[in-house]
Amino acid sequence: MSYSVIPPYMLRNIVTHGSGHQQDYARRTLMHVQHLMAENWQKPVAPRNAVGGHVEHEIYDAKNTQNLQGDLLPTIFSGKPISATRSTTKG
Repeated sequence: MSYSVIPPYMLRNIVTHGSGHQQDYARRTLMHVQHLMAENWQKPVAPRNAVGGHVEHEIYDAKNTQNLQGDLLPTIFSGKPISATRSTTKG
């Protein structure tokens, strides 16, 4: 399935110059787009009493292949010790 974006000026042109069927679809699409553009899309604000937490995560290396899950990498910020046998830098 593919999607495309039709700019509002093109939709208005179709409403003016298209066939009856095209005009109907262009008009409905234009009304939908205008409705979406009118909505107030603001980033939600965190509550003032919000407390930061600890994020658990693991990072894997697929070594430029499509073989997932890959090797678990040690990370500095996860609290896990970095193995002396593995290097995290290329050398």
